[in-house]
Amino acid sequence: MEPKTYTNRYGLVFDSQEELEAWDAYVEERLAKARQTPVISNEEAKEEIRLLRESLRHVPHTME
Repeated sequence: MEPKTYTNRYGLVFDSQEELEAWDAYVEERLAKARQTPVISNEEAKEEIRLLRESLRHVPHTME
């Protein structure tokens, strides 16, 4: 007889119901934190990338 396993909604297989519930709780916690992160617009993202690229131009490059 094969040991009982538990599969969650993401397709991950666990040896016990407790492991499954702990993993799902961890994922839900991470998702809740991610949902609290403010979303920036495409224009804001482009401006942030532009500023980062500009700042990299002033970084001294060393020769090895």
